[in-house]
Amino acid sequence: ASVCFQPKPVRNTQVVEMCDVREDTGSPVTKWIATDADVDLSVVAHWISSHQHRRRLLDVRDRTSFCVRHIAGSSNIPVEELQARKYELPASASVGGLCVFADTKHHGRKAVEILAASQRGIDYVVLESPAFWDYLTDSAAHLVGTGPKSSRIWDPSPVLQEFLEPTGSTAPSSRILIDPLTSNKFDDLCGDTTTEQPKCKHTLGVESNQDPGSAQNRRPLAIDLGCGCGRDAVYLAARGWQVIAVDNRPKMLQRAVALAVHESVEHCFQASETDLEREWPWDKEQADLVVCIRFLVRSLFPKIADVVRPGGYIIYSHFLEGCGKPRSPKHFLFRGELAQVFGPPLFEVLQDAETIIEDGRPVCCFLARKHMA
Repeated sequence: ASVCFQPKPVRNTQVVEMCDVREDTGSPVTKWIATDADVDLSVVAHWISSHQHRRRLLDVRDRTSFCVRHIAGSSNIPVEELQARKYELPASASVGGLCVFADTKHHGRKAVEILAASQRGIDYVVLESPAFWDYLTDSAAHLVGTGPKSSRIWDPSPVLQEFLEPTGSTAPSSRILIDPLTSNKFDDLCGDTTTEQPKCKHTLGVESNQDPGSAQNRRPLAIDLGCGCGRDAVYLAARGWQVIAVDNRPKMLQRAVALAVHESVEHCFQASETDLEREWPWDKEQADLVVCIRFLVRSLFPKIADVVRPGGYIIYSHFLEGCGKPRSPKHFLFRGELAQVFGPPLFEVLQDAETIIEDGRPVCCFLARKHMA
């Protein structure tokens, strides 16, 4: 009979009592589940669905096996690539552990060692078996996926999510009205967008060969300054933005390009290796959104203000005074500083708030919109 598995809390003790769980005392993993043993597969499937709902399923099998069949909503990082692609995992401070799906205990153990060394939490390691796939196919087909599409299990910066994915507690004014995923008002709010998007001189990755007047080049343009390994930039690209990701560290940009490829957004993603203190590659009024997350060069404030188009936005999140580290005032913001720089008469400050991150340090959550000309 078909069984419907709705995501809901399942206590680990219940799973242990109802499943034949093989303990692995030599590793930090809570439990190992071998699905070829005499187990109640309905309980295993139910528990997996709860991790699926929380986007915490990591499939470490090879790509071919993943394409043939996988748990829907899981992310595929083959165990041989896991060490080099740790930046695609949830942050170590994220709530809730991962469910690792492996083909052999050897691969499962290897994945556990890598994840534990990087302080990622692991709840369970599930070892696949023909019986498990047969059960899912017959009784829980909605949990089975096919093809190469791998889901994202990492999150962008919380400030981006707050302004682009507002919840009921978010003020209506504190959201990006031109976000392509949630609004079709871009043309009305920002005027003519048929001109070719600006490009940087020093780029990495795949360049788009789209015509300047194509729909691709009518995407709103976001510039991510100090992009690091590119999570925020790739997140924006996945939401429909044309993105220029800027950093002066080649290794970080290589990761950003790889992440864009893995997320299938390389067609609207451009990485630029640029030292912005020496070279500013854009003219005035080029960007619909400028993102500065953990990036602070005060001498660039006037240029950042100039590069935003009328109707465009600035998102800023950085450490505030009293953070402890960094210690130098050169590397943290003072309360109210951004509102003075990116405020009236040129900008409207939509939010200038403060939040405390996991390690106890205060950071700002700042959003401003440039007045229309």
